[in-house]
Amino acid sequence: MKMFMSLVPIFLMMASTSTFCQDLEIQGSAKITEMNVVNNPDSVVVKMSDGTLAVSHVDSLVDPQMLSISNDTIRLSNGGYVKQALPVEDTMGNRMRICCGSSPTDGSGWVDAGGSPYIYIDVNTSSCNFSSTPTYFSSLGGNGGHYAVLGSNAIYSPTSTGFRIYLTKHDLTAPAIATASSSNWHIKWCAYGN
Repeated sequence: MKMFMSLVPIFLMMASTSTFCQDLEIQGSAKITEMNVVNNPDSVVVKMSDGTLAVSHVDSLVDPQMLSISNDTIRLSNGGYVKQALPVEDTMGNRMRICCGSSPTDGSGWVDAGGSPYIYIDVNTSSCNFSSTPTYFSSLGGNGGHYAVLGSNAIYSPTSTGFRIYLTKHDLTAPAIATASSSNWHIKWCAYGN
């Protein structure tokens, strides 16, 4: 896994008459050994709009604000504030959670329903750790052909760990698995429950 990757223009001065420019790719961490030094804990290195690096004082970058929290309100010292949303609860008073995800975005996972005018996909939601069957909402994502199918928001066999979606074409023929794959069809979903 790359921790940091950036293309930074590097300018090298040679004999004060020539300037060379090239891109430097940094993976992992880097150390700058020559640069104007400001021994001040309130200074940071910033990338300028022309791509060069410079030392800047933190106060020139932000307008420092003090935060205060009281009950459901977070206030800024400049007068701004936000109110935290109330939790959503079911009829028994249990706090509800929202979890969203997607089936594989590479178009894999679609199955021919064999003799019927459908293809289907089983959507795995187990990473949400719902203790009971949540309410699911879904849509079809991909690179094209969405207009040609029906069923992307019709949830079948919902459980706490997933559900199934069947797709058919407007003329009630089965979409080709190859079309689903080449168009990277996938089911985008959200669920709320506990």
